[in-house]
Amino acid sequence: AAKEIRTSIEKNIGKPREGDFKIDAGQESGILDKLKSILNLPDSVIPSMVNIETLTSFLDRGDKNGPVRRMIYRLMSQSEDKKQVMLEKAIKDMNAIMAKYYTPQELASYKTDKKVAIKGMKEALTKEQILSMALNWGNHTNRERVMMGYNLTQESVQDALSTLDKRDWDFAQDVWNYINTYWPDIKRLEMKVKGIEPVKVQAAKVVTKFGVYDGGYYPIAYDFNKSADAHKMNEQRSELYKQYSAVSAHTERGHAEARVSRVKRPVRLSLSVMFDHMENLVHDISYRESVIDVNRLLREQDVKVAIQNAVGLKGYLTFDSWLRDIASDQRQ
Repeated sequence: AAKEIRTSIEKNIGKPREGDFKIDAGQESGILDKLKSILNLPDSVIPSMVNIETLTSFLDRGDKNGPVRRMIYRLMSQSEDKKQVMLEKAIKDMNAIMAKYYTPQELASYKTDKKVAIKGMKEALTKEQILSMALNWGNHTNRERVMMGYNLTQESVQDALSTLDKRDWDFAQDVWNYINTYWPDIKRLEMKVKGIEPVKVQAAKVVTKFGVYDGGYYPIAYDFNKSADAHKMNEQRSELYKQYSAVSAHTERGHAEARVSRVKRPVRLSLSVMFDHMENLVHDISYRESVIDVNRLLREQDVKVAIQNAVGLKGYLTFDSWLRDIASDQRQ
């Protein structure tokens, strides 16, 4: 693949002379003019100005089935198509779960009304915050994070959870069950990328006055406004390909890494966490393999040399910046 790309680029564009590249008359004038203007800009602004589709079209001399477009741009475009289909379904499904139990008016009121004073907490909690606490009560790791993050005892948390009714706990179990439907995709991706079978985060039974619920995985999200460490973790998510991916967080090992054992960070108590997580998860499932494959290809010596010879270091770094932006496109 790398040699095919290099051969094609060198045939189409050639090599630079005295640090510049030549564009022959066979190139479309629009592409030619655009690239000339872009490559004369300062290095720092080029990645935000160039259109990757234009750059790949130039390198392939407009061939819609050229190797650069086929092995780099089209692969990522197909991942985006997959993401949009999955995301549309996920949002529809999650909204259906919400609508099954609550009206829009109720959900809006839960953000501000009916605050409940909890022993050990400086601020009273809204219904939304208590619901979020319940969603974090479906496995042992999340329980630990809630108690440590807010310096609460299990008794204090139980006092808060006791204000919920059966409808609320049925809602929580439906959310846990829905998130669990993504486990086959998560398992397949982890095995393909890492080569080992992942161990799922184990659910913990939740005992309530309405019965015993099975519990389940729920994403740990931290409140950036209350923890400097949470900002550091957010920065680490931008690494290619980030350590704390949404897929890996569903595994026992990834869940443990994400919590950073015994470090106190307040958990974000908001229902938006589950929507953010589903978008991150879908992005991860759709893109991770493609990002890794394209990243590997761009680091092949033949590809690096061919692209830099054709459009210089600035042009090559544009591909790198584009890929990193995709990899770190995560909601927090």
